[in-house]
Amino acid sequence: MKKRTSFLLVFIAVFTFFCCSGFKKDGGLKEITKPYLGVYTCEKATLGDSDFLRYFKKISIELKADESFFLTAQPKVGRKIAAGGGYRYDEDADCFLLKAESRRNLPEGRMQTEKGKLYIYARYGKKLLFAVFSR
Repeated sequence: MKKRTSFLLVFIAVFTFFCCSGFKKDGGLKEITKPYLGVYTCEKATLGDSDFLRYFKKISIELKADESFFLTAQPKVGRKIAAGGGYRYDEDADCFLLKAESRRNLPEGRMQTEKGKLYIYARYGKKLLFAVFSR
C-alpha cells in the first residue's frame, strides 16, 4: 500500500511539473499545442463590397510553428502568386497580427481562429479585405 501511495504521489508531482512548466503566465493548452498550425484554403474573400475570390482558382495559407506564414494564390488568369511573412499574438487585441514580407509598406493584418477556421482582415486604403480560410 505504501509503494502504491508513493508511486501515485510521485506520478502526480511529475505530471503536474510537466503540464505546468510549458504554460506561460496567462497561457493555456492552446499555447502549447498550437492547434491553428497547418494549411488552410480560402472559402471567402471580399475587398470592400467586391467578391475578391472570384478572380482566383485557389488561395491557401500555411501557418508554421516558427511564427511565419506562406500564402499562395492561383489567379484564373496569369501565374501563381506567393508571399510570406510573420505573425505574432497580441494579448491586448486578443488576436494574431500578420505582417507580409514585402518591399511595399503593407498594413498589418489581423487574424482570429475559431473552430478550425481563420478569419483575416486588413484595411487597404478605405476598403476592408476580409477572408475566411478553412482546413
